[in-house]
Amino acid sequence: KQGYGFGLTFAVNKGPGKTAMIGSEGEYNWGGAAGTTFWIDPKEQMIGVFMIQNLPSGSHGGQFKQLAYQSIVD
Repeated sequence: KQGYGFGLTFAVNKGPGKTAMIGSEGEYNWGGAAGTTFWIDPKEQMIGVFMIQNLPSGSHGGQFKQLAYQSIVD
């Protein structure tokens, strides 16, 4: 994916504006074939896990992540 590096079996966010996905620099994530996904964002002290078995997988995991980040109150 554009804006992501790869290390230790994770995709690693290279920084704001470099990806099409929401997330902080250093956030790492991975998704499964049937829609499962997880991410760990050390900057926001947040972990997200979305478990689903749905083929075709659709965008449910991305929508979940978007809503989780929108709920952050600084």
